[in-house]
Amino acid sequence: MGADHKADLDKAAGILRRIGCGRLADRPWGALSQGERQRILIGRALMAEPRLLIPGRTVRGTRPGEYEHFLQFLGKFAAAPGA
Repeated sequence: MGADHKADLDKAAGILRRIGCGRLADRPWGALSQGERQRILIGRALMAEPRLLIPGRTVRGTRPGEYEHFLQFLGKFAAAPGA
């Protein structure tokens, strides 16, 4: 494993923890809930260190309670230091 690969893995692990998904690191995509998938996709976007992140249609296909939960997550994430 090269140094760049190790740095990417460390960065990804940090982002997963930051978005509250550290426990999902080894779980297959197909085993994730829709809400977990949404968070993982945000984490994937954060790997590129964007200056601005505009989610589009992020709640399509979610169950009624998941929509509110996801909006709460986005609010907390945006307010957190380093967001």
